Amino acid sequence: MTHLVCARYNENVDWLEPLLESNPESIFIYNKGDELPYPCIKLPNVGREGGTFLHHIIENYDNLADHTLFLQGNPVDHIWQFDKESSYSFIYQEFHANKQYKFKYISQWVAPIGKEYFSNYNNGLTALHIHAIPPIETKKLIECMHFKPIMPLVDYYTLCNLLRKQETIRMHELTRLMETKITCFLTNPLLESARTHLFSQFDLSSLTFPVYFGYGAQFVVSKETIRSIPLSNWKDMYKTIVDSPAAGFGLEKMWGQLFKN
Repeated sequence: MTHLVCARYNENVDWLEPLLESNPESIFIYNKGDELPYPCIKLPNVGREGGTFLHHIIENYDNLADHTLFLQGNPVDHIWQFDKESSYSFIYQEFHANKQYKFKYISQWVAPIGKEYFSNYNNGLTALHIHAIPPIETKKLIECMHFKPIMPLVDYYTLCNLLRKQETIRMHELTRLMETKITCFLTNPLLESARTHLFSQFDLSSLTFPVYFGYGAQFVVSKETIRSIPLSNWKDMYKTIVDSPAAGFGLEKMWGQLFKN
């Protein structure tokens, strides 16, 4: 059995009608926008499509279908952008297909990213709780800034004082500090190199590079593959999605890595 999860804001989802007519119990429309003439589940407008997908995984962790097809309200843009009919036919075919795979991108635009993406706040990856990236000793972060004439002393001491309050820190926790307590790291262009240098200290050896991601985060995944990741990890990721809007952009790039595609 396959379920389809649609993360909708204000897109036209009439393309779901054939599936709603034939398999209504298997279609989950999560609506963050205006009212719909179809059965749907209302959610607050936070977390982009990734927040919707995480919500479904968390709420249905013990009752997942054999495979779940995760799509955006307008899936066409990341399948065949100028061919709606072929895109919809592809979706219907994948929904009904006998699936022997664990994970597959529906997005047709799949691109590789390297380690440098994980040091760039603007990509959203530093804000996401990625369990495969271990915490780092805060003293190492403090030491890595020694003799680096790339930040004003007042910002350096503020950072050091905050880091000394704990022995270790995760990448997303450091990002949250920058978003809430040392915002100069995000607002002052002169501190961009310092910010990147700090994030580059984290150990990425457990990740497989290049990381391949499908634009728009549209995919099919088996319940066994989802459940290979503990429920607590999914909840941790969802919390960072809610806390930091940037994390939603990061999650888009991580689905394939999470499921080891």
